[in-house]
Order: sequence, then structure tokens, then C-alpha cells
Amino acid sequence: MINKDKCLELGLPEPKSYQSELSYCLSVMLSGVKLNTWQTRYIGIGHLHNHTSVLKKKGYQFEDPKAPSYCPEAKKILPRPVINAFMMPDQIALYWQEKAARKG
Repeated sequence: MINKDKCLELGLPEPKSYQSELSYCLSVMLSGVKLNTWQTRYIGIGHLHNHTSVLKKKGYQFEDPKAPSYCPEAKKILPRPVINAFMMPDQIALYWQEKAARKG
């Protein structure tokens, strides 16, 4: 279960009651925010790499480089590289164009 208070603490969008972990990760990236493995674990999403894999298989375009990142639990940047998933502005625009085209 995604912890709403921890999301807000990190400046992430508030999760909706109907959102799955996968749809929340997608909505965060669509809002222009970067998600890293440490953040997702902190808010209650166990394995970001599983979600990014599913999103890629579904055809969503986003970036997911590995890099040292801020860990909210440790309150510092940890040296171990972890996934940093985000969408570039052109990828966000493409998503909305494709969604509009599917609606008709």
C-alpha cells in the first residue's frame, strides 16, 4: 500500500485510492517528477524495476538510468546506483497524444 503521508513528505503527488503501484508510478512520471528506487521503497512500493519493466513492455517511453540517488530513509545520497525513472517533456507529450488518439 502506498503511504500517502510519505508521498507528500517527498513532494510527490498524492496517490489516489484507486491507483495501483504501477499506475501511480506512471502518473508520477507523467507529472514530470523523477522517481528513484529509494523513494519508492520509502513510500511502500517494493520493486521499481518490476514496474518499469511492465511499463516498457506496454510500450510507454521513459528514461530509467541508474545513478547514485537520495535515500529518504538514510537522509543522504547513497553511492549505490539505483533506477531513476522519469519522462522527458517530449515523452509526456507523446503519451497524451497517443491517449487522445485512442479515445477517438
